[in-house]
Amino acid sequence: RYRFYERGTSAPGLTPQTALTALPDDVRLVHVGTLGLALEPIATALEAVVERLAGSALIAVDPNCRPWVIDDHDAYQARMRRVLAHSHVLKVSEEDLAYLEPDRPAVEGERALLEHGPTVGLLTRGPNGALVITRTAEVAVPAPRAKVVDTIGAGDAFGGGFLGWWSERGLYRRLREARRGRPLWVLHDGPPYSNAHLHLGTAANKIWKDAAVRSAAARGLDSPYVPGWDNHGMPIETQVGKQLRAE
Repeated sequence: RYRFYERGTSAPGLTPQTALTALPDDVRLVHVGTLGLALEPIATALEAVVERLAGSALIAVDPNCRPWVIDDHDAYQARMRRVLAHSHVLKVSEEDLAYLEPDRPAVEGERALLEHGPTVGLLTRGPNGALVITRTAEVAVPAPRAKVVDTIGAGDAFGGGFLGWWSERGLYRRLREARRGRPLWVLHDGPPYSNAHLHLGTAANKIWKDAAVRSAAARGLDSPYVPGWDNHGMPIETQVGKQLRAE
């Protein structure tokens, strides 16, 4: 048995501004989940980090759901879908899917979550190994026999091991190299308004752009994801427009 203690700790100090300010210049892999997506202000801070880095880093999400910590199921589900819209890999256990997609068999539940953004899913099944799942296929990976001493941290070890394997093989770099010399297709990404609050249109904008870039890459085009910044609607633009109309 174990317990989570968040009161009287440093956890409430991780605000979005603090998290974004502390980000290194070069981040290639991000792994988020568990209580970090359930407790405030950490959840909002991690959501901001994921959104900031989605265009330049591999985002892996492990919900590792703790239902007894989640006060608002609907709000948690809504946040999870927003985070998934910016992620690339989703790692879940059968227990996670029983909470997130209770009306579907495990594989169907994972595929339902992949519809929100991730390209690949990893489903852990204890002694039965794991499944690598995409929208159209699945591959079983057996678990090596081992003497179980303690399972605390097993999910994190699995996720970390996968990300280490991915990084060592440079799969994204190899994908980019394989597309080198192909017809170039570039979409500079940016929010609809850089000086406004996030809203549903922001999410739709990001999801569409991500889908467009992935679709171009799947067609064999050289399609790097290029983060940008759209300043449409800034005061200086408005003033320039007024001056040009006057002239």
